[in-house]
Amino acid sequence: MAAAAVGEGEVRRDMWGQEYRTSSAECAAALDAYYAAFLSFGRGRVAAVLRAAAADPTCALAAAHAAQAIAPRDPAGAAAFLAAAADNLGNATEYERAVFGTLSAMVAEERNEEVALERHFELLKKFPRDLLSLKRAQLICFYSGKPDLSLKFVEQVLPENQDQNYIYGMLAFPLLELGKMAEAERAARKGLAINKNDVWSQHNKVLDVYDRNIMKELEKSDCEAAEVYLNALGLLLRLFVRGHVDHAKERVSSMEQNRQQVMQKAVQLAEAVYEFGNGEHKEVFDTLGPDFDALCYKMIGASDEQVDVFNEVWFTVLINAGETSKAIDVLGKQIRKREGAPFLWRLLGKAYSLDGRDAEASVAYEKANALQAAYSY
Repeated sequence: MAAAAVGEGEVRRDMWGQEYRTSSAECAAALDAYYAAFLSFGRGRVAAVLRAAAADPTCALAAAHAAQAIAPRDPAGAAAFLAAAADNLGNATEYERAVFGTLSAMVAEERNEEVALERHFELLKKFPRDLLSLKRAQLICFYSGKPDLSLKFVEQVLPENQDQNYIYGMLAFPLLELGKMAEAERAARKGLAINKNDVWSQHNKVLDVYDRNIMKELEKSDCEAAEVYLNALGLLLRLFVRGHVDHAKERVSSMEQNRQQVMQKAVQLAEAVYEFGNGEHKEVFDTLGPDFDALCYKMIGASDEQVDVFNEVWFTVLINAGETSKAIDVLGKQIRKREGAPFLWRLLGKAYSLDGRDAEASVAYEKANALQAAYSY
């Protein structure tokens, strides 16, 4: 990156032109690596930012990012990095001070997500090309179940980033979360035109994905183990709901039992999934109650696709527990949001059949078969 000597260090520009101060080329290179890994959800992002902070302990930007990166697993270490960043703010650029303000609201003892979101909003007004801060703001929105605000963030800076890598992926995600499928697809296609590798590949070979693309990560020294297990569990649950879990049993049986970390809101859902796995569908219905909607559980960190899986569990439970009228009602609502999902149409057909509505069942099954055939080519 471009650099000009000023004071005790050099004022450098990151990949989007924001100024920060460091006297270390190694620190600058490590920050670039951190940015790239963070935006692509790649491996090694924590290691990269720790290298940056170690290469130049006086760089406020590197220390602030390091504090945020390790905060979930090492609060004491995060506090030390945050203090180091604060000590060097006197020699920092305006951009570094703005980043410190947003991250301190996420890492400090008095951390507050609402304040963090407000500060990200103000930061992006001044530095609209800072896609790292945009991604971080979107992650806060994601974990707090605020896709509408996530969309607002990206729309705010889109005019300044029409040609930028990753921006259209960040636009597509909240659109998808809000059920705006056509708009999400258009945004995704724009993103692929800029960078054809900026894509989550389709899971056509599920077990190959499980073995090579998920569990294989555990062999990497820089893997994020919690993310690996979460992705694996999500994939296995989808296999179970679709009736194909037998093919994965050999893989699962060879794994050690791992402790589960559950948030308070998710305990009831976890119990219900356990009951579902034992085939106790009536117990699942009693546990979750008649008005269950997985969308209410987004704050546990589920994407819209993961929420869909929990709802598919619920639809299956309703049918197998004899609540066919309820199943028909909720499936109809879900299909209006996900009209192109053959599995939902098959569930609707089954519900109609059990309810004695054979003509409507036939229509639903035909729709499912037509969609499946279209996806096969």
